[in-house]
This record gives sequence, C-alpha cells and structure tokens, in this order.
Amino acid sequence: MRVEKQARDPRRAAVTVASEIHAARPGAVAGSKACAGSGAGSVQSRERRATSHRWQWTRAKLDQFEAAMARWKLPTENIVYADRDGNIGEHSTGLTPLRKSWTGLLPVPGAGGYEWSGFVPVNELPHSFNPDRGFVATANHKMIPEGYPFKIGFEWANTYRVDRIREVLHAAHGGKKLDVEDMQRLQSDAVSLPGRELVGYSGGRWTIIRMRLSNCC
Repeated sequence: MRVEKQARDPRRAAVTVASEIHAARPGAVAGSKACAGSGAGSVQSRERRATSHRWQWTRAKLDQFEAAMARWKLPTENIVYADRDGNIGEHSTGLTPLRKSWTGLLPVPGAGGYEWSGFVPVNELPHSFNPDRGFVATANHKMIPEGYPFKIGFEWANTYRVDRIREVLHAAHGGKKLDVEDMQRLQSDAVSLPGRELVGYSGGRWTIIRMRLSNCC
C-alpha cells in the first residue's frame, strides 16, 4: 500500500498491513498476537440512501415510516414518529448483530466459531405505536422490555432525563393540550431530579450546602 502525503508530493512510503477475514490489524507483525475489530460499520450500509430521503418523512404515513426504518442501517437510533392523524410511535433501528454463543462484550478467537449469524430483523427490534400512556419518550435510556430475546445492548444512560420528560407529559396528559411553546420549554427544561433527591436528603441543611458549593465553584 502506498501512502501519499499530498496529491502532488512525489514522496511515497511503503506500508505493510496485516489483515484477516475480519479486519486489518494495525501494527501487527507476522507471527505475533494481535487484535482485530469487526463492527456493523464495516458492513456495506445504505444509510445515505435512507437519510437522503429524510425530507420525505415529514409527509410519511406509518407504512412509509416503517419502510424507511428497514433501510436505516447505521448509526443505531431511537426514532420517533407522529402524523397529522394523531398517531405516534417509536422504532429502535439499526444493524444489530446476532451472536449465537457469546455476547460481544469481550474479545474472542478469530480462527472461527464466533461469526455473526445475521442481524436482528427490523420488525423484531423494540418499537411501539399509539401506546396506552398517550405519548412517546426516549432519552438514551433502556428501551428493551424485560424478557427481550436478543442481546442488543448492556449499558444505557440513567433514567433521570426520561423520568423528567415523563413527569411533564404525565402532568399534561388528559388536561391542557401541549403546544409548541410547551415543548420548547421541555426541550430546555433545567429541573434536576438528582438535585431534587439531594434536597430531600439534606433537609434543613440544604441552604448551607448550597452556600458552600457557591463559594467553592
């Protein structure tokens, strides 16, 4: 492989790259041990094709939205849906490898026996439409229901953000209809649920704690 510093620079350097069926092995020397990574990003993706039609989603019906989810490959996303007929939904989508005998959390031998057996079908990835609670909320929290048969994730953000979103939407559900200004306020909402918990734990000492924090920060 030749590496050029610049298009018009005649200087070239020969670089030997060790590789195997899964990926190139940067820095590997023949006969030595090395680690090669394989990810969904190395699979040919039609993400650009899907994202190039995002403007069509603004006028898409549910079946068209689902068709777009089938084309979405990377990155994995929780994508929400709403239409003028009052329908709402969410679909967690993206390439998610199927591993039969291991989780993917730790390295495995590269000689075989640990190959992917495909990807989780899009229609079996977590999704919901017109839920009974009357709204959809997602904030990088765990979207997988209990007993979900596929191992598609192991670590998520804490639930403080989505809990606050649900708190605001629950308060409005069945009452005042939310408008654009309400959603703008929710987008920039600064209420801290951990801070609220801290106030409860500190009791009457909260004023002193706040003063000390303001003096040292």
